[in-house]
Amino acid sequence: MAQPPSVEQFTRLEVELEFVQCLANPLYLNYLAQSQYFENPAFIAYLEYLEYFRQPEYTKLLTYPSYSLNALSLLKQPAFRNDIMNPHTAKIMVDDGIAGVTALMVQQRGRENAIGGEAEGTGAGGDSGAVSGENGQAMGVDMAKTNGRA
Repeated sequence: MAQPPSVEQFTRLEVELEFVQCLANPLYLNYLAQSQYFENPAFIAYLEYLEYFRQPEYTKLLTYPSYSLNALSLLKQPAFRNDIMNPHTAKIMVDDGIAGVTALMVQQRGRENAIGGEAEGTGAGGDSGAVSGENGQAMGVDMAKTNGRA
């Protein structure tokens, strides 16, 4: 049976790229919080170091740059690092992210239909394409909703 590749077989950039891309997953952020990684000042410094992925030559390597870089920004905030410990916060982020992607797909279909002669902004079935997260941002979190005040 073949052995899985070891970390030593990858460049530092490949390992860091994989990690930054994992930050796009709110459930992974919750795992990191539950595992108390955010309690470690060295880990917080590492997150700061990863800011180099905002440079265009590195951003283009990310599969989901918006989600990954937004998560990196959120993780700089101590309040968010505390809030993401709550699995409900991660669920809200997942739900909002899925809704945001759905909205983009509907908008894309609307543009394609407009090119084909239909009115822009209408998706399949003539809907307006108004599918989005409650806060209208990918990877955004409505903390009032998270804390049960919505």
